[in-house]
Amino acid sequence: MILKFYALPTVPYDFASSQASYSLSHLMRVIAVVDSKRSVTAIIGALNEAFHGATNFLNYDGKGGLLVEYIDLKGIYDFFFFSSFSSSLNII
Repeated sequence: MILKFYALPTVPYDFASSQASYSLSHLMRVIAVVDSKRSVTAIIGALNEAFHGATNFLNYDGKGGLLVEYIDLKGIYDFFFFSSFSSSLNII
């Protein structure tokens, strides 16, 4: 259950550097020292569950990328073109 706190989608972006993250990792360290076999079994179970949840993504065989339709590549190309073009003209 404690491992699932790290995978919550509502965890703040700076959680890794927060006091809460330190406290949670310290708690996990203490639990691992007290009962290491059970801790390792739980971690392997969580990794196995995550791996099985990602099999559709990992085994994708279609043309192009799986996420291409969700990425605005035109905007990226326009940005790089403009920044390289403007830097050659000393505009920026």
